[in-house]
Parts: sequence; structure tokens; C-alpha cells
Amino acid sequence: MLRSIAGWVRVEGEDWADTMRRMKIRVTRALDAFPVKPWSEQFAHRQFIFATRLLQGARTWTLKAVAWNPTATTNENTPCNPHRTPGRPRRRWDDFLTEFAAEHLANQDWTTFENNLQQWLLRQQSFADFIKAKMTT
Repeated sequence: MLRSIAGWVRVEGEDWADTMRRMKIRVTRALDAFPVKPWSEQFAHRQFIFATRLLQGARTWTLKAVAWNPTATTNENTPCNPHRTPGRPRRRWDDFLTEFAAEHLANQDWTTFENNLQQWLLRQQSFADFIKAKMTT
């Protein structure tokens, strides 16, 4: 995609390595002119904004669905216990938020910030740094 933005042009008779060097220079210049944040930082920002929207509409069904714990509501009439499938565990969208809350918010759940949204918004950069550290390890 960056090469298409920089203007990918194949010159007739030019060696492939020379074309790649020329395109690398053009892409670098385009990134200098129009900086792009790393993917992990964009991901952290978008996830934090989404969580903030959920907290703003705290009484909506989406926050209730996030807070729902199927293992807490099972009883003898439930045919099976809900669980993650065996193998490599897949990350849920709020796993990063839950880990961040456990490490940085004195073991509070991130959904408890619905009443104090200003304090939650102050933690956006620390959440982005937390995600960046998790992605690099």
C-alpha cells in the first residue's frame, strides 16, 4: 500500500534490486512527509476509545454483555460448562484491558470507571505503552 502511495513505477530494463532501492527511498520520503503511527499504537488507541464509548453508555446492553460471565451463571440445569477450546488460547478483545486494569489500576475492573470517566481518559497513553510492551514481548 505504501508503494502505491509513493508511486510504484517499474522502469523498463532496470534491475529489480535497483527498483526496490528506489522504491524504498520514495516510501521513506513519503513516511517522513506523512508519518504513520505503528500498528500497535493505533490498535491501542482504537481499543481504548471503544472502551471509553462503552463506559459512556454504561447502562447499555454492550457493557452488560462485556461484564457477563457465563461460568458464574451455570447450574445443574446447564448442559455444559462454557470454556475456551483446548490449544493455544485466543485473546478476547478485552483481555488487554483486563490485564491493564489488574497491573495499573489496583486490581479494579476497567468497567468500574463508568462513574469516573475523567480518570479513565487520563490513562490512555499508559494503556498505549502497555500494549506496545505486550506486543514486543
